[in-house]
Amino acid sequence: MRKEVRLLNLSDIHFTELPNENTPIGKRNLDYLKKIKSEIKKQKPTHIIVNGDMVFSAKYNQYISCYETIFKDLLIEDENKDIRFILTPGNHSCQRNIPKIFFNILYENEADYKVDLSKIDLETYEDRLEFENKLKNVFKKESLKNKLLTEFAKHEENLDYGEELRKIDSFTIFDYLFTNYQKFVNEFVITRIEDINMRCNNPIEYNTYKDSKGTKGVIYDSEYNIVFSILNGVNYFWGEETYEDLYENKHMNKLFQEYGNLSFGDSVDIVYSELRQLYKRNILGHSIVCLLSHVPLSWISYASQFESRSNLSYIFRLTDIALYAHIHVEHFEPTVFRNRTYVFESAQLFEYSLQDKKDDQIDDKIIKSLGFSLFNFFGDDINFQYTYFKLVGEDKFKLLEDEEDYKFTFEGTRKDYQLKTTKQNLINCYDCVFSLTNKIIAKNFLKSKCGYLRYINGIRANVIQKEYLNKFYFQISDKVYIYINSLIEEEEYVTHFPQENLNFLPLIVNNVLIIFIKTHGKKISINIVLNEIIEFICSIPKKKIESFEYINLTFFDYSLYYLFNRGTSIYKNSFQVWTDNLELYVMKFKSKLFKKLNSKNKNDCSNKLSHLSDIGIDFAIKTLSEYESSIYKTDINSKINVY
Repeated sequence: MRKEVRLLNLSDIHFTELPNENTPIGKRNLDYLKKIKSEIKKQKPTHIIVNGDMVFSAKYNQYISCYETIFKDLLIEDENKDIRFILTPGNHSCQRNIPKIFFNILYENEADYKVDLSKIDLETYEDRLEFENKLKNVFKKESLKNKLLTEFAKHEENLDYGEELRKIDSFTIFDYLFTNYQKFVNEFVITRIEDINMRCNNPIEYNTYKDSKGTKGVIYDSEYNIVFSILNGVNYFWGEETYEDLYENKHMNKLFQEYGNLSFGDSVDIVYSELRQLYKRNILGHSIVCLLSHVPLSWISYASQFESRSNLSYIFRLTDIALYAHIHVEHFEPTVFRNRTYVFESAQLFEYSLQDKKDDQIDDKIIKSLGFSLFNFFGDDINFQYTYFKLVGEDKFKLLEDEEDYKFTFEGTRKDYQLKTTKQNLINCYDCVFSLTNKIIAKNFLKSKCGYLRYINGIRANVIQKEYLNKFYFQISDKVYIYINSLIEEEEYVTHFPQENLNFLPLIVNNVLIIFIKTHGKKISINIVLNEIIEFICSIPKKKIESFEYINLTFFDYSLYYLFNRGTSIYKNSFQVWTDNLELYVMKFKSKLFKKLNSKNKNDCSNKLSHLSDIGIDFAIKTLSEYESSIYKTDINSKINVY
């Protein structure tokens, strides 16, 4: 069962430095950031997402200052130690002038580096790809690589590439473009996830995100059953100057060559591959899948879109909610992509121009674009809430007297939505166990209370007398019983062969024979169960058989463990594997049944074959949570609730 998720969506903080509280503008901005800090704490999030542009010019000290100003006090509290803190890269996360530095060095020394850049101007996505390939060729030669890095160090004195880059065999632009971002993510995001995993028996899987140091990949949070797909669309947002230089030179409003240069590069293939693996493990059928991209996908270049169209389509087919940022929009209704994926675009949390603007210089459009949002997913419910927060009141940034405090107020507007695909609880505690990649952790989790019994613990329980159980309930496990009337909507039903030693419960409902398989909480061969059902069907009188419209074999997700458990083999024990096996066994069951019915042996019921061949036999898998209100648990002696 999914736990409630409170996902706080922030983006575009554009942090530069801690405001000076001794100046009117500095005090105003500091009070605003303090209000943001208090609002984040008030929302009690389980997950905090910063979807790009946490800082303004990708400096490491900016990341540290932003973290300490807004997030640190909240995240270090003991009660908040399990809050997930996740970053994605934005255009302000990359040191955008670095490719141009390399280009200029090579261009001025083409003969030395044996490259021809005469037809490349770095204005288009195609030109940037071509330059990247030429740069790779230079770095394949050790002597040219060392020479280029030595020249590069003269331009970027604050960046220590030195020995680290010299050891890289296959060099790409991305090895240095996000250096400060990656350093921060590694120290404050990945380390935090590792700490959570050490404390929890239900680890977060994030290998691709970890390997890329936060620039791309997939995070599967199995405790909350939510998947984050991170696409990096800012690899080619290059330019002559850093954002800091642009702002200082008053060029921030110049036309950037970003539109049409958006490419997700290999992040699409990585996310695609990871989602396919999660799909095969039956993870996505019960998890919320959230796509994070700082830049809207409408900006993607045609060439890149053409190259990755099939994988992108697959990603969207599995995505429930996509979160975009970058364009600093006012909050509005989400769009729905292909009648499947909700697309939410985000406001900005702070506008960089506010750092030195007086109130009469601030455009009202900027004020309206400030805000953040909260998503609330309620366990297995397909309904979710989206609340967007914006500043309210007049003169919100009007400068006050030095001694006064600013009274910034955020007001939330909540709207209700429903996931476009039903997220069934087909996964239970066994899937949480057997889908894990670490066998030792998986086995420990299986033994723990939050693991093995978690699925049942999530269902309401009462203690009732054993004789009452035997009469009106049937046993699905050693301590779990289902009220028979809850299996059908109608009040009347017919029960055949209600002996306690059978491994199934047959009910006739409106001329449909439904056979509910039960295991009594014991490992039992699926062949034994199906052979019993064959004998049972053969024993039904011909007239009764002919009254059936169809026959359905109904299994419970909880029971599949007892039918298909393969001991300690982690990778053979997953819901997806069990359902695939079940389908094969049911096919064999039909073949065996019809063969028996077609037998010339007079003791068999060959005269029933014709009708059974016409109506067919199907199977279904029910989730135990569907019968939540009618499930009872008891200990062996039926005296106390053991959980």
